[in-house]
Amino acid sequence: MIYDDVRFSERPAADSEEVASGIVLDFDELGTVVGIDIEQPAKTSFVILSLAFVTFGVTIKP
Repeated sequence: MIYDDVRFSERPAADSEEVASGIVLDFDELGTVVGIDIEQPAKTSFVILSLAFVTFGVTIKP
């Protein structure tokens, strides 16, 4: 399975929620989104990643 982890913050995730098939948001202890986990990123809309880059200045860690 191909998998990408996009982090918005260095804070650790305290909780996660699958918001769409193959897309999981990670939340810190305050409920702030700190990352997004994407299964099969090649099949996931490019728009989602573009929004993350523009909105949050995201970095992708392999």
